[in-house]
Amino acid sequence: MGGPLTRLVLAAALAAIGAALIRLVCPGCVDRPRANSGCEWTADTEFPVDVTNRAHWRHLVGDAQLAEELAVRYADVHFYRWAFPVRTAASGPMQASGTHADNVRAQSTCLARLDEAIQETHAVSPGQIATARAARNGFFDTMVLLVFSPLYLAAASTVCTKFRNLLFAHARTIRFIALALSSVSIGALGVICFSLWQGIMEGMRVGNPEGHFGFRAAAHNYWSYQYVGALFAAGNVMFWIVALSSHRSRP
Repeated sequence: MGGPLTRLVLAAALAAIGAALIRLVCPGCVDRPRANSGCEWTADTEFPVDVTNRAHWRHLVGDAQLAEELAVRYADVHFYRWAFPVRTAASGPMQASGTHADNVRAQSTCLARLDEAIQETHAVSPGQIATARAARNGFFDTMVLLVFSPLYLAAASTVCTKFRNLLFAHARTIRFIALALSSVSIGALGVICFSLWQGIMEGMRVGNPEGHFGFRAAAHNYWSYQYVGALFAAGNVMFWIVALSSHRSRP
């Protein structure tokens, strides 16, 4: 199977290829060609949306999440996100009096304007737009988890290799304690690392050039936040499987 370094390099390569494929297919991604920083609603076809129609619903989800991205970009271009100067906008200096509160107000004002455009274009209610904005693409989320899995498995395998003598000691009690502590530690670290990985992939999904992608409606609906216990348990099970496999492959 190769040494620890080989496994880690192979896992990193698989993760990079997987991330590139996700970026290429981009299920649930914000419509980048329609992005702008002027709070302008463009390139949308007018038709009444039937929320029971799957294609119509996907269109509404895309519009609602695009509007949120446009509002974020508009606010970031015109106002600092913080109470002190941090950068200069590409289109010119930002307003010197800009603060985080100004940024939030500008974002809310722009989003309300764009939501009105969606309501007029697709004959939907504010509640339907809000529901659509919080919707997530299950295929995207599943791909993100699957692409992360090789990294976690490689890390678990490396731990089992580095601490083989302790993890597979002849004394049953020592062996059990060592495996239990290792699985809990690696499982917890895996959940933290997956959260960081998910944040990177979420930034790719919304395509914000400034990296401002937190606190969005869909982010609050991300399934891993609701099932962090299940992810931790699954990580522990995967570690024990790797450990057992490593034990059986010992010379």
